[in-house]
Formats: sequence, C-alpha cells, structure tokens
Amino acid sequence: MFYQYRPRFHTETRRAPHDQFAKNYLEQLLSPLGTVEISKEVSDETRQIDLFFSPNPEPNRNYLGLLGRIVLNTVLIEPYRNPPNRSEIRNCLAKLLTILAELQRQAKRENQSYNEDNAPRLWILSPSASLALLESLGAKLDPDWPEGVYFLPLLYRTAIIAINQLPVTAETLWLRLLGRGKTQDQAVRELLELPQGNAFRENVLELLISWRVSMEINNILETEDREVFMTLSQTYQEWKEATKREGLEQGLERGLERGKLEAKLESIPRLLALGLSVEQIAQALDLDLEQVRQAARE
Repeated sequence: MFYQYRPRFHTETRRAPHDQFAKNYLEQLLSPLGTVEISKEVSDETRQIDLFFSPNPEPNRNYLGLLGRIVLNTVLIEPYRNPPNRSEIRNCLAKLLTILAELQRQAKRENQSYNEDNAPRLWILSPSASLALLESLGAKLDPDWPEGVYFLPLLYRTAIIAINQLPVTAETLWLRLLGRGKTQDQAVRELLELPQGNAFRENVLELLISWRVSMEINNILETEDREVFMTLSQTYQEWKEATKREGLEQGLERGLERGKLEAKLESIPRLLALGLSVEQIAQALDLDLEQVRQAARE
C-alpha cells in the first residue's frame, strides 16, 4: 500500500517571474490529471518543493505527451530557469529523501508494508545540462525515453530533463515551453500554430503574456528572451487591444446602467402623483424601497 505524503506548505511572497510562470503553467496543465500542490514545505526544515503532484486513480496516458508520461505516478517537479549546479541538485535530492523517509515512518506507524516501487520520483527540469554535470551525477540516457532525459542511478529515483536536447515533436512541446532562448521560441511558435479551440492554447498564451509583462515591469529582460518576446508580440498587442475594448465595453455598459437608473428615478415623482404607492413603484421599476423613498424626498 502506498501512502501519499502531504507536506506542509506556505505560499511564497516573492518569486522570480519565470519561477511564477513555471509553477502556474505546470499547475494549469496538470490539474485535470490529479492533485497539484505548489511550494510544499517539507518537515525536516524550511525547504520547499516547487511542485508536488499526485495523479488521479486512473491516469490519462495520452495526455500532454512527455509531460503527461512523467506524471503517471506521484512526482516532485523542480523547474529551473538557469541550469542547476551540483549544490542545487543535492538540495532537490534532500527534499526527495525527506519525503521517502516520512513515507517509511508513516507505513511503520500504521503497521503497513512500504512499496518503494510506488514511491515519488523527482524530475528536475533544466534548460540545459553540461556533460560534466551529468557524468558527475552518474546520469544516463534510457533507450525507452527520448533524447534529453537523463536518469540518475536507481537508488535516487531522480531524472534530469535537459530541455534543449529534447526532440522537436508535439510530444515534447509542453516541456520545451519551459526552455530558454531558441528552444522556447520554437515552442511558442508551435503553440501559436495550434488551432484556436485547443484546450490549452489560450490559457498558456495568457500565462506567457503575464510572464512577459512581469519581466518588463521588473526590468529583467535578457538578450535570449527577446526572440520569444518578438514571437509573442502580435499576440501581446492583440491582448492589449482586447483588454482596452473590454474595459471600454464595461464602461459603456456601466454608463447605460446608470442611465437606466436615472431614468427610473426621474419617473418616480410622476408615478407618485398618479397615486401609486412606494411599494408598487419599487416592484414595477425593480428598485429598492429606499431608492424610491429617496427619490420621492428629492
């Protein structure tokens, strides 16, 4: 029997724009597949898991391509904007080991067997990964998985995805959108080519535009981001125009509503002169009694 770990958590008050985008993006995509928990605090000290995912009882194996494949079981996902160094990877491993130890203690307390084969796995999403780093971790390719997916020795239940090495296919699109530079730019172009009715196209574009706005506001636009921003520019302009139109339409609607209300209020003295009661006028004009009484006093 496998016990789900439910680490304590709190929401981070400040996040880098890409960190915020990555977490919101993964949450948006994975929510239909199971339970997504963001920024989970593990119990040994103040450490947070970027994303802790528990799949539904019957996972959808044909959903989200390679991203869907890695979440068929309970996982920790740690997305990085810059390639993590050895220290950061050790920190990720420490989080995983803490969870595995807690699961073992939980099984012992409840006098149940602990099935390590069903225990959570750690997936580290990196825009790239150097050969020296991969060799130092003992990370290797697996013939059953695409290029760019490197597995640490079995003991660690961990894999690193070098996003820039993934094949450019529909299966890898949702992971390549978390890449950098040309990798992300290519993925954004593919996203824009998806049909308008695609389940995720509009929501992901909205997240990408929010990320772009955050980068500009915080003045942290990097050179390699410019290609992505140029690809998004048309969609960004359309979004701004739509936002303006929506604001104008809402303003006009509020104005018309105010106009209707004023017309109703102006008719109240005439209706009173005809002998209608306050209650009858309120019901006829769909107004509050106090509105009618106020207009009558004026």
